Amino acid sequence: MKEPRHTRMRNAGKLLVVFGILFAGACLLLYLRRDRVVIATFGKDDIYDRHNYQLLNPFRDHEPETAAVAFLRALRDDCAHALAEIDDKRERALDTCERERKYPLQAWHVHARKDEGHSSSLLRYQVRRILPEEGGRNGKGPFWIWLKNTNGKWQVTGYETWY
Repeated sequence: MKEPRHTRMRNAGKLLVVFGILFAGACLLLYLRRDRVVIATFGKDDIYDRHNYQLLNPFRDHEPETAAVAFLRALRDDCAHALAEIDDKRERALDTCERERKYPLQAWHVHARKDEGHSSSLLRYQVRRILPEEGGRNGKGPFWIWLKNTNGKWQVTGYETWY
C-alpha cells in the first residue's frame, strides 16, 4: 500500500533537515580547520607533479593566491613590469615576455598549494593559453609561482611555466 502524501512530505522534510545539519557541521569543521589548506590530494602528493589535484579548504587564507593572481594579470597585461617586480635575470625576462606575447594567458585556476608555515607558499596553477600555430586553439599547462610573506605582504619571488 502506498504511503499518504503528507507522510512522504514529512519524511522528505526530515531528510532535508538532516542533510542541512550535516552540511552545516562540515562547513563548521572546515572553518575551524582553516589553517589546513589542503583537504585532500588526488594522485601523488607532489606539487610539482602536474597530474595531481588538490581539494583546497574554501576557508583557507587566500592572500598568497591573491598576490599570485595579481602577478598573472600583470604578466598578461605588462610582462616587463611584472618581471621587474621579482628581479628576474634580463635574458630570462626577455625570453618570457616574448613567449607570453606569442602564447598569451587567457585564464588560470589554482590546482595545488604548498605552504611553509606563514612565511612562504608555492602555488601551481593550470593556465589556458592561445596557441597560434594550432589555429588559435586553447592549450593548457602548469604554472608554478613561489611567494614569500614579508612583513604581512605576500610577494612573488619566482615562477616556472611550460609553453
